[in-house]
Amino acid sequence: MMNDQTLTAEPVATGPGLWSRADITDDAWMVPLGPEAQAEIAAFLRAYRSAPVPLFLLQPRDYDFAHCAAAVARARHILEQGVGFVLLDRIDLDSMTDDEGRAVYWMICNLLSRPVAQSQRGSILHEVRDHGMKAEPGSKVRPNETNQDIAFHNDNAFNPLMPDYVGLLCLQAAREGGLSRVMHLNQVHSLLQAHHPEVLPRLFEPFWLFRNGQHDPDEPPVIAEPIFNHVNGRLCARFGIHMILGGYRHRGEPLDTRGVAALAAIENVFAMPDYQFEFAMHRGQIQFVQNLQIGHSRSDFVDFDEPERKRCLVRSWLRARGRPSYTG
Repeated sequence: MMNDQTLTAEPVATGPGLWSRADITDDAWMVPLGPEAQAEIAAFLRAYRSAPVPLFLLQPRDYDFAHCAAAVARARHILEQGVGFVLLDRIDLDSMTDDEGRAVYWMICNLLSRPVAQSQRGSILHEVRDHGMKAEPGSKVRPNETNQDIAFHNDNAFNPLMPDYVGLLCLQAAREGGLSRVMHLNQVHSLLQAHHPEVLPRLFEPFWLFRNGQHDPDEPPVIAEPIFNHVNGRLCARFGIHMILGGYRHRGEPLDTRGVAALAAIENVFAMPDYQFEFAMHRGQIQFVQNLQIGHSRSDFVDFDEPERKRCLVRSWLRARGRPSYTG
């Protein structure tokens, strides 16, 4: 299953994503939810408590969210024209229930773009927590269901229509670890040009990706797509080493020699610490990444013993394209 985008290995010479860790200042990626935005959130919660409705009926247009909308507009500019990732700081979760926190998060997500389904079953908000499992290629266990280190990837890379943005609300942080890491794919491409130019053509050719069982019964369990592509003049990526290895394992065929070298090179670039940015998320903070251009990962973590304190993030996928269903 291939898309209709032109495959090309044209160089990426300039762009907002050509940053190193040393370039990142707080105002480049952090957006405060100031007193006016907090007052809007408090007013929304008063209305929500007095006249509750199902989460999916909530829309920002029905409430006064002017200052929250301004903060999200700044976040959108950072996602599209800046470093490609942003942290909104923060929702006061201690003044509300977790369900109310999800409602506020839902409103903020809708200010940015349209939330879409994250599974064939139609789930919209997904809790990211350790379920005590281990993710092996082809196992259908998603790495975010474990406490393992998650390698750099784009979310939902094995779906024909990927989300534009990925959001995470931190309900509870881990006792240790669980750090977020991001790296811009423009910079990855530039570093590959500098250090491994011979592999770039293969990265613009298809790889098999395992679809994790998230497809209709009559659809193939794997999808063939390149890691790099150009969409409307912008370099985009769909990468997940776990899903690529799972795709070839499922098909019972080895990855070709050029593909092996290309994956080794891109993993080598993702391991360059000077071009990664790493940060911790704290309770109430919201992270968004530009999913088509940012490779993101997470370090392994150790949880608290108490069930109510175990690490829990609420993930959203946002996409204006296609239908709101999983495949779009």
